Amino acid sequence: MFDSWHAFTQSILLAFTGAYAGFGVLHFLGMNPAVRAVPLSTFAEFWQQLDRFMRVRMPPYALTQLALAAISLVGYHDAPRSAAFGWSAAVVALLLIDMVHTIKIHLPLNRIIQGWNPAALPTDAGLVRDRLMSAFTRRSAFMMGSFGCALAAMMTRGAA
Repeated sequence: MFDSWHAFTQSILLAFTGAYAGFGVLHFLGMNPAVRAVPLSTFAEFWQQLDRFMRVRMPPYALTQLALAAISLVGYHDAPRSAAFGWSAAVVALLLIDMVHTIKIHLPLNRIIQGWNPAALPTDAGLVRDRLMSAFTRRSAFMMGSFGCALAAMMTRGAA
């Protein structure tokens, strides 16, 4: 089925980035407009619950995904000028950018929202929600981009 460990690693990476890209697509197709349309108290309760689950699950997922991307990139050590190497480097870069963006922008907003009482929201709750959704829009682009680049790397693997 797989001709090498590298092909296997790329396949697993493609599955990880594909699932990750699915979150990005979900955001664009429905979550962003839906979250902006619901009352702020409903948003606050929803995001507080979602964050409780995601803050436990996403760090290992993100680190595993990044490790797979790095392994895939290292697999092209003998062809550093190949298209597949470039696409693989782009996957690593996008995942690193996503991690930094998440740590610097997304997580601080999540912490603010976790401190809210949905029955007595702060006056800037709408602004914080909008900043969070904008941040998630950027993250969604990183998510979908990492999948596209992983797919391109796999498709150009072995090409001269």
